[in-house]
Amino acid sequence: MPRLRILLCLSGVLLLTGCSLGGLTYNPNRGLEVSQTGQSSASTTSDNGRGELTLGSLFGASSSNPRDGYVVGDEPSAVKAASAVLHEGGSAADAVTALYLSMAVTFPGAASLGGGGACVIYNEQSGRAHTLTFMPGKAGDGKYGVPGNVRGFQVLQSRYGKLPWARDVTYAEAMAATGFPVSAALEQRLTANLERIRKDPALAREFLDASGQVKPIGTIVRAPALAETLDSLRRHGPDVFYTGSLGEQIVRAIAGEGGTVSLKGLADYRAQVASSPSLRLDGDRLFVGGDRLHEGGFAQTLTRALFAAGTSTAAGDPADLATSVLTQARVQAHLVAPTPDEGATGFAALDRAGQAVACAVTMNGPFGAGHTVPGTGIVLAAAANGSQALGNAAVLSPMILVRNDTGPILIPGSQPSFTPVLVGAGAGGPGSAAALAYAIYQLERGGGMTAVSQIPNGLVGNNDSVNAIACHDGVCAALTNPRAAGFAVAIAARRPKA
Repeated sequence: MPRLRILLCLSGVLLLTGCSLGGLTYNPNRGLEVSQTGQSSASTTSDNGRGELTLGSLFGASSSNPRDGYVVGDEPSAVKAASAVLHEGGSAADAVTALYLSMAVTFPGAASLGGGGACVIYNEQSGRAHTLTFMPGKAGDGKYGVPGNVRGFQVLQSRYGKLPWARDVTYAEAMAATGFPVSAALEQRLTANLERIRKDPALAREFLDASGQVKPIGTIVRAPALAETLDSLRRHGPDVFYTGSLGEQIVRAIAGEGGTVSLKGLADYRAQVASSPSLRLDGDRLFVGGDRLHEGGFAQTLTRALFAAGTSTAAGDPADLATSVLTQARVQAHLVAPTPDEGATGFAALDRAGQAVACAVTMNGPFGAGHTVPGTGIVLAAAANGSQALGNAAVLSPMILVRNDTGPILIPGSQPSFTPVLVGAGAGGPGSAAALAYAIYQLERGGGMTAVSQIPNGLVGNNDSVNAIACHDGVCAALTNPRAAGFAVAIAARRPKA
């Protein structure tokens, strides 16, 4: 029996054919599967011996208790892997780490190990929010960016995770080694960038058939080189990516194409953690991306303008108001031209303890620079040009809205309590930030957001990704990105029998 199968089945982390995990199994012919799927109320009772959790699959908008756990993102197999981590008792940070690493396998056009991004993290127990920034660094004057994702999710998982790092890596490693199905989300990205795929031997070998065409949806593909890279990350930890043999391979690949990054320069890469900028919306608070690389700048400006317009303007159609505010904000930010595909995606998770994490990652273009580090499966991000560096403010928009549960009267000596009511990430362009701002505006006006179709079409561009979890009046809904065949899963606390 192969080493990987023995390791995974014995550890109970990912159970391959013949094994199962609380309603979720791994089928080499179809990838990770929820044992029962369907519309909003579909769920299956787990059989984990503890009687604690129920696993349910949510398509589009699905509603459930706000104390359930949720994961939402663009690529279904990765979302299912993240839901399994929540099911095992992992935190929201563990879930998004597993989701990201899995997307590095199943959605590399936007989430390869060679990219970078930003996250917003909120802990209900402490009432504090932090922003984590790990954008692709500069590699001299070459066309490649220095990878930031691995360092970023290392910091996220070590500070806010509950499970061992190796546990969060295992799902991605298993899918790369044994195979995963081409999803509609992946097929869309591959088809739109066929010529770029053809130019990179590793990408072409993995995703194109003998005639040079994109493999159809459902085709099982494997990424053995990437599996070895993930195996190294699991066994030796993330530092091997920046200081070990993997780091040396990355430096050689960048140098071979005119980049000037050194192994020391790679080892010196640091993710930045800071308190999240926040906006006060009546008694509630909105946390957005940090100011260091301006990820939160556009989202802050847009949201402030929307609420100011809503206050000063006679009652009108909120969709028209949001569209008008977006148009003005784009002009002011010099983002009038249609946004190209930035190779970006956003995802979010909310756990039962009230920890919320929203992340967005980018490759600075579809499949980054279109080059895979030989023998590793790592697709390198493109170096950000001037317009991209300026436009990062609109490309990545993680946001978390928390509501004041305490009310206007506070008992002396006590602290106000804030509960997450929107956890979401926009990626790809300014329309994604506008869509989340619109959802927040509706929630603050007392309305509910139960479907992504409630977001006006005029706000979201063709290359925008919007994924969020929205809660209203004790009911939460997963809002998935329909353009990228988005997917969501809920992990529900089992209710006592009547």
